[in-house]
Amino acid sequence: MTAALQLPAPLLPAPSAASTLRLKFLGGERAVLDGAPVKLRRRFCEILVILATHPSGMSGGQLCSALYGDWVETQNQAVEVHRLSKLVAIQRKPYRVVPGVSADLLDVSALLAEGRVLEAVQLYRGSCCRTRTRRS
Repeated sequence: MTAALQLPAPLLPAPSAASTLRLKFLGGERAVLDGAPVKLRRRFCEILVILATHPSGMSGGQLCSALYGDWVETQNQAVEVHRLSKLVAIQRKPYRVVPGVSADLLDVSALLAEGRVLEAVQLYRGSCCRTRTRRS
């Protein structure tokens, strides 16, 4: 029996503070970093939504509470942020996304705050971080 050849995963460039991150999380889970798509796990998407909606940053405890609710296990949150920081630059103390972040959910929120409801409705594509389900 021969073993399948395992190729190493392609190396991504190191995240940089000069990067631009675009989140497209309404109706799906898509992220683009400096024009290139970034594949993100569900938990990474959740962390990015939380941090994008708190641009001034969050303490570890605040982020943990937002992720896990009453169940507080800061070690899990720290591990997840560390893994995410290999893809997107994340500052610590407070936690925040370092590159410029734009997001469809932030765009819709800003339009609604300005009273531009029709434009917000046109931009809205569905629930935040909704994944597609398979049809039988």
